[in-house]
Amino acid sequence: MNRIHVLKHSLADKIAAGEVVERPSSVVKELVENSIDANASMITIEIEEAGLKRIRIVDNGHGIYKDDMKLAFNRHATSKLKEDRDLFHIRTLGFRGEALASIASVAEVSISSSVDGIEGYQYEPNQSDEITPSIARQGTDISVSHLFYNTPARLKYIKSLQTEQAKITNIIQRMMLAHPEIAFKLKVDGKVSIQSTGRGSMTEVIKSVYSTQIAKDSLVIDGHTQDYDLTGLIVRPHHFRSSNHYISIFINGRYIKNYKLNKAILEGYKTLLPIGKFPIVVLHLTMDPQIIDVNVHPTKEEVRLSKENELFELIRDTIQQKMQSIQLIPSKVSSKKRNIEDDGLVKNGENLQNNSQLKQKHEQIDWLRSDQSMTSSSVQSPLSIKNKQKKDDQLNLENNFNKRYELNKNSNEDENTHIKDDLHEYNKNINHENNQSEQFNELEQLKPSNESYQSSDSNESNKSSNSKEANYEYEQTVESNRLPYLEIIGQAHGTYIMMQNDEGLYLMDQHAAQERINYEKYYEQFGQKLIESQLLMIPIKIERTREDVSFVMEHIELFENIGLKFEMFSDTSLILNEWPTMYHKVEPTEAAHAMIDLMIEKEVLTIQDIMEEAAIMMSCKMAIKANEQLNFAQMNALLNALRETSMPYTCPHGRPIIIKWSVSELEKLFNRIQQ
Repeated sequence: MNRIHVLKHSLADKIAAGEVVERPSSVVKELVENSIDANASMITIEIEEAGLKRIRIVDNGHGIYKDDMKLAFNRHATSKLKEDRDLFHIRTLGFRGEALASIASVAEVSISSSVDGIEGYQYEPNQSDEITPSIARQGTDISVSHLFYNTPARLKYIKSLQTEQAKITNIIQRMMLAHPEIAFKLKVDGKVSIQSTGRGSMTEVIKSVYSTQIAKDSLVIDGHTQDYDLTGLIVRPHHFRSSNHYISIFINGRYIKNYKLNKAILEGYKTLLPIGKFPIVVLHLTMDPQIIDVNVHPTKEEVRLSKENELFELIRDTIQQKMQSIQLIPSKVSSKKRNIEDDGLVKNGENLQNNSQLKQKHEQIDWLRSDQSMTSSSVQSPLSIKNKQKKDDQLNLENNFNKRYELNKNSNEDENTHIKDDLHEYNKNINHENNQSEQFNELEQLKPSNESYQSSDSNESNKSSNSKEANYEYEQTVESNRLPYLEIIGQAHGTYIMMQNDEGLYLMDQHAAQERINYEKYYEQFGQKLIESQLLMIPIKIERTREDVSFVMEHIELFENIGLKFEMFSDTSLILNEWPTMYHKVEPTEAAHAMIDLMIEKEVLTIQDIMEEAAIMMSCKMAIKANEQLNFAQMNALLNALRETSMPYTCPHGRPIIIKWSVSELEKLFNRIQQ
């Protein structure tokens, strides 16, 4: 007598179906992938009651032969693999031969197909073993009804219909992004929810999935190595999102999830995104199937890559190079517009249909805004940055200086000497020792360069299209990384520097601007190991926990690389003996605690990472604070220093440095033009 026996096929199929068919969206994914593998150019998906009542997939692919219909529903029956070696050359989305058998074990299935458009056949594996004639239409039509009718326990864990519908929508949107050459159409309870034209235009798909504005702010990237080819669209960083749900990575046409590749994308956007925010990115990677293993999980979303570090560097460097070649000053967008903007890929039960009319109307407004010609505007006199209590003679000096500056901003060097004389007189007559920080002593000594008085429009006008594929209609032209010509007109609330040019009005956050300046200076010094430390006259005792002291001593060399020299005093305390001279304005005890906390929290264990984190933290502590009044010389010096940075658009924490109101946006605010 034996206790071990082979399970019945029906029971084994139900058990195996638990891995392949988790919810209605799993059925849609498997069947649509089969249609794609059948070289279909048109795929229609119809769902009723979020797919629980009925799922129907219709395509115009190469169809299924009559003799293969029954065989297709056997477990591990597939047309995509024949030999063992084929497992290392997978170019199709499906290959395991489990989907149809698993679906038929938990739902009622009906399939009809024709390979030539002349003879068609139908098969219903749950009802009959016979194959009967059907309408001869090129391709396959498969219907799945009453999903999980024989596994009631599975139904209990299905979420709301709205959530399940959103998951199906998300899958179809991913398919649209992966295969812009295929025309997809999703019908929900008889109504078209989303669709694509199948014209092969990636930006057209981006417009359909997200919005017109996202498509217009998308940038084409491409990069190549001996093993990898990378193409895709990345969206300007001011369109950030709160989750990585909007990062779509496709390898050989397959949507995959990979933590390291996501990290490479974030490295490419380094310091351009606020903390905890994520970009909108669509990447297409092409590689030899031999260097990727997709046979990891039944969902086939998890893969294993060889030469992963090489791919990491390719993605990071390609994104960084693109970001460094364009201007990233965001325009001010009204909160009303942002509220009705559709975020595209849906999740957590969001429904795209609810906002479709608002979205279409909003897109029309976007196009009108982009087509409208810009008109120049001028400010007759600069805004005063002084308090009401300032003396009248000081205000007269300021006005005199700015009038002379306005008349001579495009003059030769001899004429500019008048400006310098007035500037010297102006600074001499205003006592700003009481309300200026020490760091501006060096800024006051900087002479505004001719660059701040001359328009850079000539540099900006020489832009050329860099698109390599004709189907990227909204590809942005390569732009100079330098800031445009900006005329400083004043300061608001001791925090924001107001500027203007022919295109509109700009505000610059003075604290964020100097954060960026400091960050790049400190990071460069760290990288070149130019950090000078000085012995503290009185060593500082740093009280920490046993674990913290152990951590610091284990990584003592990393701290020394940024100029902090500790020695162990006891199990719960350290002695700080040396401190970087560049941080002479920072209180050592507080900063040392902050650096230790930072390293422990982020587990920063490489020299490069600790240099970056130290540069970010210290750049903030050393920057100008809010509510510090600056004169025009200081504001010009700050702007000129910002021009010299490699990325003058965001602070190291990803906050914008400069924002812009276009002339048309200003006119709309004052109802000078119709909304």
